[in-house]
Amino acid sequence: MNKKLLSTGVALVAAAITLSGCATAESVSAPSSSPSVPDTTAADEVLRHVVGLGATGLDATAARAALESGRPYLVGLPDGASVACHTALLVPGSAAPWILNAAIKAEGAALETDYAQVGCSGRSVPASTTPSAPIAPMDTAAAEAAQREGKPFIYAIPNGTNPTCNVAVRLTDGTEWFLNRSTGPTKRGNELGRVQKQYGCTNGEVVPGVPAGN
Repeated sequence: MNKKLLSTGVALVAAAITLSGCATAESVSAPSSSPSVPDTTAADEVLRHVVGLGATGLDATAARAALESGRPYLVGLPDGASVACHTALLVPGSAAPWILNAAIKAEGAALETDYAQVGCSGRSVPASTTPSAPIAPMDTAAAEAAQREGKPFIYAIPNGTNPTCNVAVRLTDGTEWFLNRSTGPTKRGNELGRVQKQYGCTNGEVVPGVPAGN
């Protein structure tokens, strides 16, 4: 009788160990057979996006370095003879560019998320033979409205007869960044800086010592 009880007890213990082992094995997740997808950074996304909008001359290496170091990057989107028919602003941490669907002007304008097919028709504007009208100052009300709406604001800084001696961008957090280049952004793109460099512009030419780009 004792032998039967002992045999039965051993069998029950063995069964319990077997069940416990099965339960433990079932709780471990099997590795997925599907290939892992690498993380796509915001910089990679925004660079792909802006190239798709026509920034074929973009210096992607310089743009990525600027964005990863926390600096905005401004890119001219060419159309025919116009180097910056549109302007794209790349902001660190953002996967989509902001777009200016017009020329950069002294009064400024809010940037948009949409690219509008305004077109520059491949034509350059002939030089005017008449005295130019006074350049309008930056529209502070429009800049404040853009900030309330969560949009960056871009405006040209004139000097003398040059309407675009420099370009400034006011981000949604209120910080202001400067292109520090006469005539606006290039098709390769330009890193913005926090300090406005003081140099003189006269008749619209690129000032010696100020990078001209392409």
